[in-house]
Amino acid sequence: MSTSATGRPLRVAFGNEANEKDIAAFAEQQHRLLDALWPLLACGGRLLYSTCSVFRAENAEQVDAFVARHPDADRLTVCQVDIGRGVKFETYCVPRIRGA
Repeated sequence: MSTSATGRPLRVAFGNEANEKDIAAFAEQQHRLLDALWPLLACGGRLLYSTCSVFRAENAEQVDAFVARHPDADRLTVCQVDIGRGVKFETYCVPRIRGA
């Protein structure tokens, strides 16, 4: 699932910085999409979650909260790229480990 996000790298390039309200709105939309799609995934299936944002609220925090809400999910970091200044791009795979 590649979800809508603040797209911070693109916004910075074009001079349109995301604000806290944008981040919260996209994080809420991502939350709803993840929860809506999860029941459609077969047991043993994998959900790949990726955004074009560097904000933790849309990435690591989003995946951590999702796994906390869904005991039949587990978090795997598939790819992590450190671009400096403490900024990392991450892609997550969330396997459905039990349940239907």
